[in-house]
Amino acid sequence: MKKEVMAAIAAALAIWFFVMGFELGIFKERRAQAKLAAQTTNPIIATSDFNVQLPTVTPTVPTAPGNNVTVPSTMPTIPGNDVTVAPSGKEISSLSTDEILTDVGNAINTLKQTPNFTALRKLQVVVKVVDCSVPSAIEKINEIITDVTSKAVPEETIVFTNGNAVNSKGEQLTPFSAVPPENNSFTLTSAGVASARAEKQGDNKVYFINLNPESTTAESPIPVHNAGSLGFLNIESLGLPSIVNITRANMNYPGSMMQVTLDKDGKLIHLRNYLPMTGDGEAKVMGLGGSAKFEGYLNEEWTIAY
Repeated sequence: MKKEVMAAIAAALAIWFFVMGFELGIFKERRAQAKLAAQTTNPIIATSDFNVQLPTVTPTVPTAPGNNVTVPSTMPTIPGNDVTVAPSGKEISSLSTDEILTDVGNAINTLKQTPNFTALRKLQVVVKVVDCSVPSAIEKINEIITDVTSKAVPEETIVFTNGNAVNSKGEQLTPFSAVPPENNSFTLTSAGVASARAEKQGDNKVYFINLNPESTTAESPIPVHNAGSLGFLNIESLGLPSIVNITRANMNYPGSMMQVTLDKDGKLIHLRNYLPMTGDGEAKVMGLGGSAKFEGYLNEEWTIAY
């Protein structure tokens, strides 16, 4: 195989630590995260009617070199779920950040221990390589990414019965393993929060949380605040072939956002997580190295019925 082709493969593998994360299960956190000390949510009108046909999301990822992905500065709306925000209520609008985190944490952690409920889960993934050590390979790499992410963004209904469920891929799930943050309890504290507020929407309470920026490296791969609230890309869980040696893996989380809706009884009925990311990586395959930079985001939402 020509060296240029091998270099292109290495460049593609350098960003697969990002892409493969979606294919292998969207932000699988290590169970060891639960041992971290507690350190370290944007209004949606939820519905319990799971017969509603929501449109399938097809991410559009530009492939022309130089066209950067536009990362929204506010929580994007997944098509088919327009949001109308009711005026703030006085008593809930005065909640402190710590009080908001307590309400949200209790609701999420309670759901993680709830044996019976139904969840409609939607995902939108956008990823694009913006630079590469082999520029001629960028378009092909983006084609690969688009193919992978398009298969990794199912819209599915998950039914938990006695604490167990099977998703569309045949994977066994529990509420604790499936509800974000996956395989981890909600442990976000005010140290990881840039801003937080709450509003009343009918009988429901709606919480908005913006996280502080975080960055990770291959040597220090855990963004504590994201890991304890909505998840992160766990490089260690990717299972890349042994011939692939990741020599650099820098991830940047410039400001994740959460929207959490609780009903009048304090139960979680809607959750949306928005995780923008940028990164750069290097990999070696059979002695040949390559590098790449990417931009993108994940937009995930859960609608819960009991």
